[in-house]
Amino acid sequence: MEAYYYGYPILSKDAADWLINFNLKGFGIDTISVDSVDSTDFMNHRKFLKNNIILIENLKNLNGVRHKYFEFYVLPLNIKGADGSPVRAIARLTDE
Repeated sequence: MEAYYYGYPILSKDAADWLINFNLKGFGIDTISVDSVDSTDFMNHRKFLKNNIILIENLKNLNGVRHKYFEFYVLPLNIKGADGSPVRAIARLTDE
């Protein structure tokens, strides 16, 4: 369990800066966070959210999404007063 919370790959400052230059509505990642578990400033979180880019973390089973085109749906729970939510993430494979 310790390995799950520590040692996962995170985005570098340069990678986060590069990504926010695209016209993204959201950014999904297959690790538990875009920042390290011991972060105190949450630099990557702040950078994405400041640019109105929604973060979708801890995605699973991404090997099935190796197509060039797909529609991606994220269905969060409506939790009053929360700053985040568990989601149902769905990829619909398409031809274009």
